Amino acid sequence: MKPTSRCMAFAGGGAHHGRRMKLHVMRHLWGLEAVTSHLLARIKSAGYDGVEGMLPVGMEPRAYRDLCAENALDIVFQVVTCFPEPGGRVQDHVRSFRAQMDVAAQVRPRFVNAQSGVDCWEAEDAKAFFREALAIERDLGLVVGHETHRGRVLFNPRDTLAMLRAFSDLKITADFSHWVNVCERLPFDQKPAFDLAIERAVHIHARVGHEQGPQVYDPRAPQWQAHVQAHENWWSQIWQWQAARGCADTTLTPEFGPPPYETRMPYTQDPIVDMWEVALWQMQRQRQRFADAWGA
Repeated sequence: MKPTSRCMAFAGGGAHHGRRMKLHVMRHLWGLEAVTSHLLARIKSAGYDGVEGMLPVGMEPRAYRDLCAENALDIVFQVVTCFPEPGGRVQDHVRSFRAQMDVAAQVRPRFVNAQSGVDCWEAEDAKAFFREALAIERDLGLVVGHETHRGRVLFNPRDTLAMLRAFSDLKITADFSHWVNVCERLPFDQKPAFDLAIERAVHIHARVGHEQGPQVYDPRAPQWQAHVQAHENWWSQIWQWQAARGCADTTLTPEFGPPPYETRMPYTQDPIVDMWEVALWQMQRQRQRFADAWGA
């Protein structure tokens, strides 16, 4: 059954009446050890509702789906067109998107997060890609959030605004940490782009970026609190918009990645902080913020 509204991206549920919206938190697999039942059990016991990532290397789609189901974890499937080299023609990225979406259909995820296209395309090339990608989404009946990611078509507020205006059914995964980095500022002057992106967001990547990088080394540190507040305000606006639409569910991934995203000590490469603990702190913080605002 194909989704009938953007609310369908959240836990496969549509609009609801008289129920509180529920937050589902995913743990990204990026930077973790091999995906095993032991790892998934650890993720579940830590309090996560699901996992987000590409198909684990060497694992068949059905085996991955079954392993997650055995550990009562939902799946957000990651698509990265023309991985690991994003350069290439539009049709190369369309073929890559289609092939990975066919795998996603076998996994049967809650929805798909996609890093789509490449930042150097002209506007007409980007439109040609999204025209095809949206047709593939409709054909497979999967909801896709195209991530606001550096190096990809939606790498900055201006170009994203143009694509969202061109395609009324284009949806995004909101990772505004990349925009902060690309703009080299907290881009409060890009309000029209943020307003429309917030309206189209089907998923949040709850990482905090700064002027010179997409990931602060520790969002708990006092020097980053202006950046934390800015990002949390954007996430709250997404929740407010979804609640106003009557969405039953919303999803968030506290995405704090390994090196080179993670800052480490020079020469020794010793960690400054434990990224597992940072992600866990972010999960718990956002659950509390959400409960305070929505009571769920």
